[in-house]
Amino acid sequence: MINILTWFFLSCKRYLRRLAFLLILFLFPVGAMAFQRVEAREQNQVRIAVCSEDREEGSLGQVLAQKLLEYSETSGRDGMFEFYLCDTAQAVEEEVTTRRAECGYVIYEGLRERLDDRDIKRCIGVYSAPSTVVDRMSTETVFSLLIEMYDQILLERYVAGGAAFDGLDGQEGARERAAVEAGELYQMFLDNQSTFRFEYETAAVSAQGAGEARESAYESVFPARGLAAVYVFTTGLYGAVTLCQDEKRGLFLPLPGRLRGACRFASLAAPVALSALSGLAALWLSGGMGAPGRELALLGLYVLAVAAFSCALKGLFRSGPVICCLIPFFIIGSLIFCPVFLDTGRLVPEVEKAGRLFLPYYYLRMF
Repeated sequence: MINILTWFFLSCKRYLRRLAFLLILFLFPVGAMAFQRVEAREQNQVRIAVCSEDREEGSLGQVLAQKLLEYSETSGRDGMFEFYLCDTAQAVEEEVTTRRAECGYVIYEGLRERLDDRDIKRCIGVYSAPSTVVDRMSTETVFSLLIEMYDQILLERYVAGGAAFDGLDGQEGARERAAVEAGELYQMFLDNQSTFRFEYETAAVSAQGAGEARESAYESVFPARGLAAVYVFTTGLYGAVTLCQDEKRGLFLPLPGRLRGACRFASLAAPVALSALSGLAALWLSGGMGAPGRELALLGLYVLAVAAFSCALKGLFRSGPVICCLIPFFIIGSLIFCPVFLDTGRLVPEVEKAGRLFLPYYYLRMF
């Protein structure tokens, strides 16, 4: 056992002396980290300044401004927009001019009165930075929150005076009570989100796993895990080619017969283990790493599977050039049919079946 481990570490040392191999080992995690940092800068929320000229507490303008602020807090980093409050319209204009905000909204005084009079063109002013389209995208959010609040007012007003509720006129105060009840029901159905509700299901993922997947997806869309799986698989094939060359040179002949097979496997497993460590570092640096114990266990099993497969492939063909010719087939097949970039296998069953021909498929399906 000591002889096999010694051979394994000597093989690792030999591969680390190869400049190209060493360069790839370091470039993969460094590239993943660089991509993640660029991504993090690009995923910053768009800042939008808001000011209400209605100073009266509880006025529609003040409530709308607070609703926009709460919208940013509840949506968190998953939201596209970050609304923040300014004291005056001049402050909003200055924020947009200096590009601290992409656009700004000024809620003019007497918002409810303007809506009641149907003077909708001068309800809210918009300041927009040059060459931006954020104002057009964020307008939907602003006015959807406004209509949520004003619709309740319209409903209560209609119940209190609409012809559909004339049957309540014979009872004293019935209209007013019905209007209050209608407003409460409106708010209840709005708050519990039962009027419009969308459910998203992630197939074959537990609730905890789904939460981790969403977290990882936000942290980075760089396919570190998929590329790491293909990288380790490719390194195993490369190790098989090197093993053929070593056998041709008689590298294992001085060894006792009982150790040759195990040392051959250790020699092939050495570059696979090194590439697995590089892939693990890439996962950690890109923010896509899960529970360390589970990651190490599954990656260790994958390393053994890749080494065993490469060893079997080498035993089948017994030719380095032939295995070299097969490497592009395995790389392209893994990238296309395995869930490296997109999991098309869930939509196209034929792709799922083809992916089972490649080892990265089984590793990636564990997550």
